Amino acid sequence: MTRKRIIYIIGITIIVAAMVVIYYSYDPAGEASSFFPRCPMLQLTGYRCPGCGSQRAIHSLLTGDVSAAWHYNPLVIVVIPIIIFYFVADRLRTRSPRFYLAIGHPAIFITYIVAIVAWWILRNVYDV
Repeated sequence: MTRKRIIYIIGITIIVAAMVVIYYSYDPAGEASSFFPRCPMLQLTGYRCPGCGSQRAIHSLLTGDVSAAWHYNPLVIVVIPIIIFYFVADRLRTRSPRFYLAIGHPAIFITYIVAIVAWWILRNVYDV
């Protein structure tokens, strides 16, 4: 492993750890809400984007309140395991290249996009 790659990995680890500490320590819905960014789409249009509520959902997950996380944004609870799955698959791609190619099939990503757009529409039409 090269020195540049090691520095990159350490840097990413520090950033992720800092974000976890911040989101664990401060509630985006509470007193520290002015510290966290607001959704530009919600601010401009009044409609919630697919990610609205994600910061509060992440805080709830980190503090162990899965029910509140689901209330804020169920998509976060569904997407986090998928992201972890793809991260692990990427790390193992040299051992299982056929599997890696299969999970990267365009039809899978189109399905993800359709699901996200459907969630976006449903949450604004039915106030989910």
